[in-house]
Amino acid sequence: MVKYLLDSNCFIEPMKRYYSFKAFPSYWKWLNEELNKENSLLVISKCVADEINVDPRLEKWTQEHFSNLVYDENRDPFVWSKYAEIINYVQNCGAYQTGSVNEWKKPGKADPLLIAIASQYNYQIVTFERESGQFGYDVNNEWNWKHNGGPIRHEPKIPDIAKHFGVSCITLFDLEEKLKLCI
Repeated sequence: MVKYLLDSNCFIEPMKRYYSFKAFPSYWKWLNEELNKENSLLVISKCVADEINVDPRLEKWTQEHFSNLVYDENRDPFVWSKYAEIINYVQNCGAYQTGSVNEWKKPGKADPLLIAIASQYNYQIVTFERESGQFGYDVNNEWNWKHNGGPIRHEPKIPDIAKHFGVSCITLFDLEEKLKLCI
């Protein structure tokens, strides 16, 4: 059974745009139940929990509902080995300007860690991020930068780099459909 690793935007975006705590308490109840199920298919990493805790409303909600469920990647040397491989790829693939690479190298940046965790444990990443359109399959059928113009100024997108490492991504709406959300 596939497990789903949630990006921070799976909490921040719904709270701000789709499912406010006040108007859609049933959504947050559903998410809480899914997270707390025995053998839950949803995984929250420490780096994501740290990112969503910058909003006081989400911090309160996470502490009340799933702070004990957070996977702490800091204690997993296999994840950190994969993380180094991901950073090395981003740094050396030629697709990104130095500033873009440096964004991903900042302490606490969740994106490369999510890819490392998902790659290590065969999870699917749930994110609202989309492919940049700057990558594609080359003549060797490998997922690489297409060299359209100069190096990219913006930080890497999770789906672009994840695909290179064999990790697939879906949106939160896809996940809601798979788990049969009904609110």
